[in-house]
Amino acid sequence: MPFLKSLPDDAVLLQVFRAYPDTARPLLDYHELVMRGPSPFTVAERELIAAYVSGVNECGYCHGVHTATAEAFGIQEGHVYNDATLEVFPGTPVAVDGYLYPSDAPGWGVDLDEKLAAKFTPETGQHERWAARVRRPDGGLESP
Repeated sequence: MPFLKSLPDDAVLLQVFRAYPDTARPLLDYHELVMRGPSPFTVAERELIAAYVSGVNECGYCHGVHTATAEAFGIQEGHVYNDATLEVFPGTPVAVDGYLYPSDAPGWGVDLDEKLAAKFTPETGQHERWAARVRRPDGGLESP
């Protein structure tokens, strides 16, 4: 949080709360109401939304906390593939009612239709652009 001159450049949200306890309490109360109060969204869905927004805002601390909390409430990382991807990679698992069902094909169960793939120009989707900022090459999370 380098824009707060009283804190080090690598400060995290917890340090802001400790430095400004009088303003932190109302913010934490509001957070508790939004995240745990009455809502048409489940706690897990609210945590997932908060994790996404934190990733977009590039707040590694918040992203990590909200991602871990969403997972604790039963939401796991996943990806929704477009129709072209499902055609090029037959056997790709598809979420049905919140569950992924693997293919019965041997090995990983996912194949590649090379002739069909040659017809498509590769493109980087929004998820891939976001993930490139918060994922190491091995897939591990990293603060942005």
